[in-house]
Amino acid sequence: MSDEIENGFERRTLLKAIGTGGAVATIGGMVTPASATTTDSDRRAGQGSGSDSATASVDSSLARTWESEYWSYKWELSSPRTVVVELVGPDDADFDLYVSEGTASCPIGSHSDQQSWSKASKGSITLDDPDSSTDLRILVSSHEGSGRYTLTVTERSSAESGGDGSSAGSTDGSPAESDGDGSSSESDGDGSSTESDEDGSSTIHQIERNVHQEVNRQRKNNGKAPVSYDTQMASVARKHSQDMIDRDYFSHVAPEDDSFADHYNDEGISCNGLGENILYRSIQGSSPEEIAANIVEQWWSSDSHRRNILGTWKTEGIGIAITDDDVLYATEGFGNGC
Repeated sequence: MSDEIENGFERRTLLKAIGTGGAVATIGGMVTPASATTTDSDRRAGQGSGSDSATASVDSSLARTWESEYWSYKWELSSPRTVVVELVGPDDADFDLYVSEGTASCPIGSHSDQQSWSKASKGSITLDDPDSSTDLRILVSSHEGSGRYTLTVTERSSAESGGDGSSAGSTDGSPAESDGDGSSSESDGDGSSTESDEDGSSTIHQIERNVHQEVNRQRKNNGKAPVSYDTQMASVARKHSQDMIDRDYFSHVAPEDDSFADHYNDEGISCNGLGENILYRSIQGSSPEEIAANIVEQWWSSDSHRRNILGTWKTEGIGIAITDDDVLYATEGFGNGC
């Protein structure tokens, strides 16, 4: 995970696609973290110096519609009474702002404490007596358009809000915060069955299998041969998704590993070429079919993820895990010569 810490902000990229060997070698799918620059170097010392306020600001950009960036803001004041989060983006785009407090989860859609969906990429959210036990979680997402934006957080130890609060829009205006992958088995695969329901959820396996079907449908529509379903690869992918939840990270590479291929090699999977898509987002849809379709739709809107889906792979395995607050993690492994 290529996080950056700037002026109290830590960038967390929501969407990544990666591959080595075979026909695909892609990294990214969203903006490059190194593109962020600090616009407000005057990050005050806060409580430590007796100040009753602290302000930090960071400059970044979104390159396309449906792209998102996830920021984790480290509190400066020990007991802030109010915090104002402000977004200023391009007038010809529609950027949305989401904020959550007291949680390690990314604020996504309805799974956020407050949202600002105002037009022209201008938003402001005020939290009174915020929960500062964890970093403040902020999501900036493009509902439409692209361009640079400035994100500013102002903490105050007094009760003055200094902001106009959050504005809420209709739920049909909420963005698809991130794309990723997924994959489930279809009849043209190698006959993967739900096998032992090792994660205790037949629904999760249904989602995985429906994603696989949707991936192969997209491949067929684009003149590509179907990929078969590898249950061993799916088991590894599911473990990786759960590990990201359990240890609170989002990356192809586990904290102790050197490469994303390590979590496959550790389980005895050796391939001439490996690729991987991962996803982190709130559940969108009420049925396994709807959830799976939304997962693949988000991948398909990303060039790097689409290249993985349409690559010259022979097999794939999908692994999904879901948090208690309905945030879905998906890992899709692709293989050649396994």
